[in-house]
Amino acid sequence: MNSIKSTFLKSYAKLNLFLHVLNKRENGYHSIESIFVPISWHDEILIENTQDSVIRREGDIIGDLKNDLLNISAHALKNFMHKELRFSAHKIKSLGCKLVVKKNIPSGAGLGGGSSNAGVTLKALNKIWNLDLSVLELKMIGALLGADVPFFLQDKACFVSGIGEKLTNFFSDNFLPKYFVIVVPQVEVSTQAIFQSLELKKFSQSIGFSSSSRKKTKTLFSTNSDKIWTFGKNDIENSTCNRYPAVKYALNLLKEHAKANDLPELACRLSGTGGAVFCSTPTLVIAKRIESQIKKNSKVKLLVKVCKRILSQ
Repeated sequence: MNSIKSTFLKSYAKLNLFLHVLNKRENGYHSIESIFVPISWHDEILIENTQDSVIRREGDIIGDLKNDLLNISAHALKNFMHKELRFSAHKIKSLGCKLVVKKNIPSGAGLGGGSSNAGVTLKALNKIWNLDLSVLELKMIGALLGADVPFFLQDKACFVSGIGEKLTNFFSDNFLPKYFVIVVPQVEVSTQAIFQSLELKKFSQSIGFSSSSRKKTKTLFSTNSDKIWTFGKNDIENSTCNRYPAVKYALNLLKEHAKANDLPELACRLSGTGGAVFCSTPTLVIAKRIESQIKKNSKVKLLVKVCKRILSQ
């Protein structure tokens, strides 16, 4: 089989339409339920096959290279082939690549940029290196890199549970909103710090979504209308807003302009642990209007962007 020499990919961000925390486990992790949707905000990744055993990381790098998820993903894939599938040392030496990234998704914003990069890298190298691993095997590797990584191996909206690693696809995702206004303040939120300090007066109850519920999504999420998402809430929102005043300011500003455009405040919420906040809108026109109003009226520098949901193929 001929190897692919290089590939150019878009690494999409995601939004948490809601985030319910169900409990805290003995190992310190929290059980959650959420819906993840991929959105049009994306990083640009070029991956080249070098066949010389060396993994080179070029382009934009956030922080220390040893914590870079593209670099970690490539090494994890090689390690899996060697330890789990017992590839020979000679075969492993032929697995080299150059990873070049142009970062557009802001870091520490709850948009999953790093996890997306990891998922895209695993998928691309699986093809470039002719490994022929299944999606299940790639998800096994991805789960070791981060709870969100398995989601980015499938490019479709889904219900998320466990610590974020359990994914249940929808029978149809037509009930989900298509347009979002996203506001990102100039802060980088630490997911680990937020969860470690999280103190909830009451945990959320499970909504009991499973593969048998796939055809009942419109009934289950019936509080939503006109493509505006109002179901549930983000249980972490208050903690992040209290810890980061800039996030609270961005959320309040977004709610103010949503209300001015006849949208409910419940359509505005935090994504993940933040600091990005978003508002779902029924039309692209309304989304762009809110974007323009926030840019004009904000008293501090904010990154404001209109995004579309990536539709299932």
